[in-house]
Amino acid sequence: MGTTRGVTSGHQDGTCGDMPVLPFTPFDAFWILLSALLVTSARVLGLLRSGHREVWLELGRPTLLPRGGVGRSAGLTRFYWSRRIRGLGDSDLRRWVVALRVLQLLLAAVLIVLWSKLLSEGTL
Repeated sequence: MGTTRGVTSGHQDGTCGDMPVLPFTPFDAFWILLSALLVTSARVLGLLRSGHREVWLELGRPTLLPRGGVGRSAGLTRFYWSRRIRGLGDSDLRRWVVALRVLQLLLAAVLIVLWSKLLSEGTL
């Protein structure tokens, strides 16, 4: 363990002395992000249903728990990532959709970390 300008480098096991570098594991991060994603999704769907009913109906009346298979969910995800959000002129909805996009990307990154960790430990 060496120091550079007063900063102590960590151990190979992911700890820094007696304290872990991250206060949670990738598995904890997965559950935290999934919870935040569900809350954010519920808010976005509520904003769509109440403020943009025609879009909500066009998307097949989406709900938090998908009905009607992957096709319906894929259409909703495409809508979230499209530029149509800007055209609605709803800054509150747009902010929530941006948060949703960020959470989706973070969740994907955590899933990649978990998958690689499982593969490296040979638990699959």
